[in-house]
Amino acid sequence: MGSVSAVSTLAAGLILAGISSSVIRGLGVELPGSLVGVFFWLAITLLWRRTAAKTRLLSSIMLTAGVISLGWGLLRDGSPDWMQMAGANTAIISMVVSVSFLSLVRLQKVGRELPLLSGQKGISSTLLGAHIFASVINLSAMFIFADRISQQGRLSRIQTLVLNRAMTLGAFWSPFYASMAVAVYFVPDAPLTQVLLYGLPLAITGLVFTLWELGRDREAAMFQGYPIRLASLWFPALMASLVLLIHELLPQLPVLVIITVLAPLLSLLIYLGFQRRSEQGARKVRNHIQQRLPQMCNEITLFLSAGLMTQGINTLVSTLHGWQLFDSFTTGAAVISLIAIMTASIAGIHPIIGISILASLVTVLPGQELLFALVLLACWSIGTSVGPLSGINLALHGRYGVDVYQVMRWNLPYAAVMTATVIIGLLMVGQIGG
Repeated sequence: MGSVSAVSTLAAGLILAGISSSVIRGLGVELPGSLVGVFFWLAITLLWRRTAAKTRLLSSIMLTAGVISLGWGLLRDGSPDWMQMAGANTAIISMVVSVSFLSLVRLQKVGRELPLLSGQKGISSTLLGAHIFASVINLSAMFIFADRISQQGRLSRIQTLVLNRAMTLGAFWSPFYASMAVAVYFVPDAPLTQVLLYGLPLAITGLVFTLWELGRDREAAMFQGYPIRLASLWFPALMASLVLLIHELLPQLPVLVIITVLAPLLSLLIYLGFQRRSEQGARKVRNHIQQRLPQMCNEITLFLSAGLMTQGINTLVSTLHGWQLFDSFTTGAAVISLIAIMTASIAGIHPIIGISILASLVTVLPGQELLFALVLLACWSIGTSVGPLSGINLALHGRYGVDVYQVMRWNLPYAAVMTATVIIGLLMVGQIGG
């Protein structure tokens, strides 16, 4: 037990060092990206055996593809950016880990004293409540809601789909999702306000379709849902508003840095200052750092592996005399990319792999940033809902015994509808941009 504790403590320290150095670098201080990467790579080396088997498999595939691409590129006289390679995706990792601190804010009691809601009201309350809370505290929201509505640790088909959709639809617009971090990382010039203006209607469309689809189901009347009150939505509203406000006041400050700094600071202020004025609160924060941060080894491993793969492919592509997957990222290219990554997701390939490969093979020209960002967000949102090996579905499987391939089959009609909706949105963006 002691050695495990020591490993967790050391890994947590390395992760905190990675986050801190990433923030310092994001604020404009001269700091090599490779230094940031070293902290995270050392942490993952310590935690490798703790990562899920499927995560190790996906990461091994990406690492192998990255090394092969890098080696091939070197044989063709490629010039890799070693500093960038070591530090790839560290800004994304820092944001994703920092957001975990938001779960400290006491939201678990929201609706706990109220009776469960049945039928359509239960579906609506659970879907909207889980979606709004997940937009800030991510996976923690799903566990809070699922633990309350599950029966003997099991979820019904409709409960599973409600939680799956509530979670994954946040990827269209929430600045606290890994999807947005990926989009901002690969398209730093993407206009955040416009991305949200297009992403929100897509998320609302998915929510409305889900309410219509599941409300017509013969099992809807038996649905037991989570009660939610409007007064409990202050925290998600506060977080989203602060991010947008700071971004407007300090546009030169990267969105990833804003969230990476804001999430833990505001969480600790609210948690220690207003909710837990005791030593117990300090112990809870310490436990979060020493236990929860190392538990994020799956996310960190995936993003580090994807970053190395992307840089390896970039090295190889640089030797191909300017060859690109598309001459220009037009609406047609966007639709093809969306369908290809969606198909791969259904086959069990995590969207991060398709997105990383796409970003390596495409040059986004001025005026195409919004189009490219929306494709990335859509691939992540729809792909993680239907993909059997996405983090959301694996979490549902691990904690509640849900069959991930059943979830994939249940979500196929939804994925088709949302893909068609996104394509319409891409055509609109293409026309406006053109």
